Amino acid sequence: MFHKLADSTASFFLDSIKEKQLEKSVIVYGLEVLISSTVNIIIALVISILFHNFIEVIIFLLFYCPMRQYTGGYHAKNYGLCTLVFTFMILTINTLDFVGFFDWNMRLISVAMMVYSIFIIMRFAPIMNENKILSKEEVIVYKKRARLLLGLDCMIIFILQLFGKAQISKYQVIALSCVSLLLVFEKMKGE
Repeated sequence: MFHKLADSTASFFLDSIKEKQLEKSVIVYGLEVLISSTVNIIIALVISILFHNFIEVIIFLLFYCPMRQYTGGYHAKNYGLCTLVFTFMILTINTLDFVGFFDWNMRLISVAMMVYSIFIIMRFAPIMNENKILSKEEVIVYKKRARLLLGLDCMIIFILQLFGKAQISKYQVIALSCVSLLLVFEKMKGE
């Protein structure tokens, strides 16, 4: 579905461009990623509204998306499966929060999740896959950016915790934990 929409959109744009310097496949791929990402974000926001967690899911996305871009990790075989996995992840997080799973002893859970996330991201990121092959130079750049984002995220989480804003920082910790889990899944898949 995403491919057909991206392909027809690329054809439309290429027909209107006199010089066809860009390959259609590059445009189609970029549009597929854009459409898929937009669909995933819309689904996440709809779920957040249903669970009355709109601000929390926005916070999750603000920390999850940039970190995921530089760490790599598990990628589904197609966009439909990607949307299904992402939807399942958002539903699981919201359901666990709804039933109060993250409320009991949140500080202890946050610390454990942070230590786990820091270790996994520092140890494995970035992880390449067939969809994202990086040169040696790109690996160095992605590693630095992932670590910089991780440091910034940890600092923000620490400051929020220090000022008693654990409810806000909770979704930041969950975002880092999800990124870490996807790194582990891809690492296990590759071995």
